[in-house]
Amino acid sequence: MPCGEHLERLYRVFPWPDDPFTEEGFKRYVKAVDTFKRVLEHRWLRERIEGGGRPLSVIDVCSGCGIGGVALAKALSERGIGAELTLVDLRGTALEKAVEFARRELGLKLEVVVHNVLEPFPQELLRRFDVAILWG
Repeated sequence: MPCGEHLERLYRVFPWPDDPFTEEGFKRYVKAVDTFKRVLEHRWLRERIEGGGRPLSVIDVCSGCGIGGVALAKALSERGIGAELTLVDLRGTALEKAVEFARRELGLKLEVVVHNVLEPFPQELLRRFDVAILWG
């Protein structure tokens, strides 16, 4: 059985509130947006976003349904800053929800990559990102 299927089974047995379309998952998202608003006040990020003039490229590793990455993109958008968001997860079904959630929340199109992060990254991820997060 592929690793992604094992992980899907694990989440059915031991639920984790990573689905932003559930009440509990959406609460986690709202809390994450608030957290990222505070994080964006850090000197390093503030200097980057105030003088950058281009969208911030963000990779969310082990993203699940995208709560962390979409929350960061939301906090950025509220400051008038764009985000180019890439989500990486082993579960394709989670990434499908992430795409739908990002579209609903931000009208944002994002890149998703089904990948086991214990393996070397595929060619499409071998580029520079401004911010990498692992949320949850």
